[in-house]
Amino acid sequence: MGFIQLGSLSVILSDTLVSAFSTGCAIQVATSQLNSLFDIKVKDKEPIKGLPFKMVNDWIGIAKELPHTNLVTLGLSAFGIGLLIVVKEFIEPKIKKRFKTNIPFPIDIMLVIGFTIFSWLMNLHKNHNVGIMLDIPKG
Repeated sequence: MGFIQLGSLSVILSDTLVSAFSTGCAIQVATSQLNSLFDIKVKDKEPIKGLPFKMVNDWIGIAKELPHTNLVTLGLSAFGIGLLIVVKEFIEPKIKKRFKTNIPFPIDIMLVIGFTIFSWLMNLHKNHNVGIMLDIPKG
């Protein structure tokens, strides 16, 4: 809104409206990540009659594919999410207080590097069919 000079309009938007919009965005992002979390492939198909919302169709597709979840991927994902929560909610505030700094603890990048090395050492792609990103596009 500030970019197109509508900053004054944001004053009249209620906190409830802004909160609801943010929550909707968070649910949309979480839904888009569920395929990777469970390591399942949801087939793109025509929307089910009577369900006009794509997200509802995505949830139905994910629910149908849940029996095909790769448990190794799910376990690693759950461990990573749990570790992120513990570090960000409990450990990072103590580190910031102890060292009197506002710099965040880099657990995010440490997890990416750690899981990449662990996946490579354990050969998870071949031994447990864990999905990996082969080519990262440039640009």
